[in-house]
Amino acid sequence: MTNRLLQIRRLNDNDYEFLTNMKTGIEDDYVVRIFPKLIHSDEHALYGLFDGNQMLTVAGYSIYLSQYAMLGRLRSDQRFLAKGNATELLKHIIRDLIDRDDIKWIGANTEIHNKPALKVLEKLGFPSHPPLYPVKLNNGETVEGTAGPLWKQLETIEEKREVLELFKKSDFEVFPYQCYYPFPYQDDFLTDKDLAESLFFTNKDRTRFFIMKEDQKKELHAFVMYPWNDHFEQPGFWDTVMNQLGTNFTEHRLWMDFMQEGLDRAKNLDSFEIRKPWVLHGIWKDKEGHRLP
Repeated sequence: MTNRLLQIRRLNDNDYEFLTNMKTGIEDDYVVRIFPKLIHSDEHALYGLFDGNQMLTVAGYSIYLSQYAMLGRLRSDQRFLAKGNATELLKHIIRDLIDRDDIKWIGANTEIHNKPALKVLEKLGFPSHPPLYPVKLNNGETVEGTAGPLWKQLETIEEKREVLELFKKSDFEVFPYQCYYPFPYQDDFLTDKDLAESLFFTNKDRTRFFIMKEDQKKELHAFVMYPWNDHFEQPGFWDTVMNQLGTNFTEHRLWMDFMQEGLDRAKNLDSFEIRKPWVLHGIWKDKEGHRLP
C-alpha cells in the first residue's frame, strides 16, 4: 500500500464496485446483496475506509426503535489487514452517531468467539452484557416441559404494557427484540405498533410472560422472548409455545435466546440446535455524548 492519507466516508451508489473488489473471505456476503437497501435507508448506513481507490474496511449501523444504534457489518480486505483500521472506522461512525440528538444508545452484538471484533469493542471502551445463546428448535421436534394449563393470551395494548413491567425483575439484563438484536431495556421500549404485532402470554398469577412474533433471518422464525431461566420449570410454558407453533406459526422455526443458566437448568436439549453465544456491548450517552453512569 502507499503512504497516502486514508479517507473515511459514508458510502453511496458509486462505491458498489469498491465493495465487490474487496477480498473479505466471506462467501455470498449479504452486505453485497443488500447494498442498495443499506445506503438508501434512513435506518441503515455503511461507511468505508479507503486508501485511494482501495476500500480497506467497511462497517455501518442500523437504527432500531428510533434511538438505538447497532454497529455492525464490519469486514476488512484480507490483503490489507493494517492494525487499527477497524477501530478508526468505528470511531468515526460513533462520532457521527453521537452528534445525532435522536440516538440515545450505541452498541454492537457479536459472537463471543469473534476475537478480533471483541478486541475492537474493548478498545472502544464498550462494556459488555452476559452472553445470550441463540437456540433453535430442530424441524419436526416437539418439546415437553412441566405440564400445565395454557397461558392466557393478552389482547389489549394496556395489558401488554402492564405485564412488560415484569421484565425489570427478570433474569435478563437485555431485551431480545429480534433474532440477533437484543437491546438494553427502558420504559416505553416497545411502541404500540410493536405491541400490536406481537403475541403476549402470561401465566395464571402473572409472574411470568413471554412474547411471540414472526421474524425472518434467512429462515422464517417464531421468535419467543422469555427473560427467565426457568423455561422447563414453569407449568404450561412449553404447552403454550408448542400450541402456538401448531396453530399460528405452522411454517416457522422456533428461536429463543437463552442465558447460560437457562441452558444449565434445561431438562432436555436434544431437540434444539444451540448456536454460539453472542455478547452485546454498548453505552448510553447524554446530551453531550458522554457515557452515562
